[in-house]
Amino acid sequence: MRLLVDSANINNNDIVLEVGCGTGSLAEALIEKAGMVLAVELDRTLAEIAKSRKTKRIGLLTSA
Repeated sequence: MRLLVDSANINNNDIVLEVGCGTGSLAEALIEKAGMVLAVELDRTLAEIAKSRKTKRIGLLTSA
């Protein structure tokens, strides 16, 4: 995951959209470089796990 984040050329001025964020582990890694991450997860169980990782700079959209 670290290789993916490092190779994405993201900086703190960027807003990253992650569709299908699952448990939010990638969003959590992305926020170390991005200004904001908007994560989308439709599965209610996965969204609850992702919500527990949420910080001020990670927005979570879900159907739940």
